[in-house]
Amino acid sequence: MEGITSLLSKDLKLEEIPTLSEDELMEFISRKVNYWLGSDFSHLLNVMYRLDIDQVKFERALYAPDPSLEITKLIIAKELQKLQWRQKYNDRY
Repeated sequence: MEGITSLLSKDLKLEEIPTLSEDELMEFISRKVNYWLGSDFSHLLNVMYRLDIDQVKFERALYAPDPSLEITKLIIAKELQKLQWRQKYNDRY
C-alpha cells in the first residue's frame, strides 16, 4: 500500500498520507471525497479529470447510495492501474 499512498498524496494534492491499512486508506480518501462533494465540487471534478476517471463511471458513482465510497473506489482503481503500468514498463527498460 506504500506505493499507492505516495501516488495518491501526489495526485490528489494531499498532505502526506500516513501508513494505513487498505480499509483505513479507503476511509481516509472517502472522507476527502465526501468533503469535496459537499464543499468543493469543482475541485473534485478537477481531480477526476487529472486522474482520467471515466465520466460515465463517475456520474454513476454520484447516484450510488454512498457516492464518496464509490468515487474512492474509482480513484484507487485508477491509481492501482497506473502503478501496474509503471511497473510493467519500467521493467522493460
